[in-house]
Amino acid sequence: MASIEDNNDNFDDFDFDNEEDDELYLSRFELNPDESESEHQREAKANKSPIAKKAKEIFDLAHTIYQVLDEKGKEHIGQSLLNSASILYVKTMATLRVNDWLICMGNAAIIREHGIYLELSRHSLSLYSKLDKSYLNLLTNEVKEFKKLFIEWVISFNTLEDNIVEDDWHIFIRPKK
Repeated sequence: MASIEDNNDNFDDFDFDNEEDDELYLSRFELNPDESESEHQREAKANKSPIAKKAKEIFDLAHTIYQVLDEKGKEHIGQSLLNSASILYVKTMATLRVNDWLICMGNAAIIREHGIYLELSRHSLSLYSKLDKSYLNLLTNEVKEFKKLFIEWVISFNTLEDNIVEDDWHIFIRPKK
């Protein structure tokens, strides 16, 4: 049975600051020429959104923190921190590109869960690493700023189109208009 490490696709070799790596990675997600102009417009709008920019800043900060952690810190908290920051960023970007209330709410719940994890990771980082307190303060402040943007953003979901798909789990019940 293959392990996660066997399917790593050289993640450790990925250079997050290299534009060629960015273009190669992003090219896998390029829009088809047949897609509507509105899809291209949503993509551009998503990339300019303050919440998208903040999510990217949090991901970049988590990556920096991971890089400066000692082995014990990486083992106990670093990978989880990086995973949560990645999911927060990817789900934020995905949610910005859809117009369905149910999908947005489902993604918002996932984003919230990882935002809470990032908030609480300060304690684990201080326990399992000798990380400079300025990183901890910066992470706390970035997540607080993200949270403010997130609250405003989720309120805006009420203006989205009616559900394309019903929530057969009955977790998300859309408020009456």
